[in-house]
Amino acid sequence: MTQTLNILSVINKKSADSMEDAALVLPIVENAIATQTNIDLSFEGMDICSTIFLNNFLGKLYLHFGAKVDEYVKFVGFDDENEAIPNKIQRLKRRALNPDAFHEIYNNAIGKA
Repeated sequence: MTQTLNILSVINKKSADSMEDAALVLPIVENAIATQTNIDLSFEGMDICSTIFLNNFLGKLYLHFGAKVDEYVKFVGFDDENEAIPNKIQRLKRRALNPDAFHEIYNNAIGKA
């Protein structure tokens, strides 16, 4: 059985742009993963998903559950013309699942600043 969670219905606005928005969605998805429930996380109707929201929501999920997120969570409901959100999700996922590679890049960049 798959549960569908529409972000818009949880945060009641078309822009997910804060840590508070992430805090509303995070426990629902954490519970689904912890109970091994498949969940379709729908971005349908969303105009904006900021980096702050994604880092505080998906970043925390991937850091806590690792690759298990992909076993239970499917990202759906993207506007076909807008690839920004799916691209942000993929980039965040790569960074969360490969932290050593990105720490080196970060440290090299900061060391040169």
